[in-house]
Amino acid sequence: MPLRLPIPPPRRAPRQLPRVPRLSPAIVAAARRAAAAVGGPPAYPFLPPGQIGVPAQTWQDVIRSDPLYQQKAGDVSAAKASAAAGRAAAVRAALIRLGIVPDVNAAFASLGLPAQYQQWLGEDIDEPTRKLTESNEFSFARQAAKQHAENLTALQDVLAAKGILRSGQTGFETGRESERYQGSLNDAVQQLLDFLGGQYGGYATTESGLTRELGTFGETVMERLLGQGVTPAAAFTATYDPESGLYYKDGRYYDAQGNPVAPPERPPPEPRGRITPVQAAGVRPRRRAGSSRPRGRPY
Repeated sequence: MPLRLPIPPPRRAPRQLPRVPRLSPAIVAAARRAAAAVGGPPAYPFLPPGQIGVPAQTWQDVIRSDPLYQQKAGDVSAAKASAAAGRAAAVRAALIRLGIVPDVNAAFASLGLPAQYQQWLGEDIDEPTRKLTESNEFSFARQAAKQHAENLTALQDVLAAKGILRSGQTGFETGRESERYQGSLNDAVQQLLDFLGGQYGGYATTESGLTRELGTFGETVMERLLGQGVTPAAAFTATYDPESGLYYKDGRYYDAQGNPVAPPERPPPEPRGRITPVQAAGVRPRRRAGSSRPRGRPY
């Protein structure tokens, strides 16, 4: 009698993700041109549900993703922030010493200075600086106004002593004193404008130098990557991950716009099987002498 062996049931094939159609370069290029014409993100037609198109990389994208370039960019950004903080501190101190917040924007525009100066000025003259400038009792403007009032009082006393207080001499001398007072304020404001122009000009030079330095470093990074055979990645499609709400491809994740993002944090796997109180407490069972089996019920 022949021996009959049991035939195992057929194994089911593992579930596979739907095959992603590969877009031709012509379709991708046409979609990018159409998106650029309307100012939107690159469009990828004919994609099935759960798929998005990730645009092709440029050399700028590759360079910015280089760790050494990111470190250099961070150093340059910190240097720019430090220079901006020093500029703002110097400008605010000068305004507080003067005691006046003049219409510097109009002055800069009349002198034909770059509009960037006006933007920096708006960042430097904040509300706390305005309050400190107006409330500084020892500022140049406060002291000049106090001296002007004292001079007018002394002038009236002198004219009254001479008996000509109500004559035309009073108006003449008062006008001369007012002209001296206003002239001192105008000179102080002009000195402030010269100081601000020097501060913003120096900062513009520093900022442009740091930007050129970063650009030069980026060129060296590109040369190094070319020597390593690195090239920008072509356009591809990513698959939707329902657990994270992101899209993935080859272990990398992207948002709905195709921008690379950090991988999602997965919760730790839950232990399988039933856990006894002894296992949960981390206590190992005692063994009998000469026996390899633990005492008590096995688990």
